[in-house]
Amino acid sequence: MPTAERAFQVNAFATRRLAQECNRFGAAMVHFSTDYAFAGETREPYVDADRPGTLSVYGASKLAGEYLVASPLENHFLIRTCVLYGLGASKSKGSNFAETMLRLAAQGKPIRGV
Repeated sequence: MPTAERAFQVNAFATRRLAQECNRFGAAMVHFSTDYAFAGETREPYVDADRPGTLSVYGASKLAGEYLVASPLENHFLIRTCVLYGLGASKSKGSNFAETMLRLAAQGKPIRGV
């Protein structure tokens, strides 16, 4: 299966199915998305009212998943996160959040976060 098709199968259509099931049972859904929903063209933090604009198939598939969660499901929570965990850390960012915190702790450096 081509990469784009696989991305949409997992990040959009499977997510829609989970939202439909949550709706059927009256359950809330917590959906983890990505900062790749935005093009990254601003140096300011994004806010809820900012219009998404993706630059990649991955970002587009995750954004589609957001819409497919919000569409059938009123009771949902959307979290857009950035390289929080996992082995596939962003090449441009160097490592994931957990690895960065462990590295700083091992170096004895002060750790600040938002």
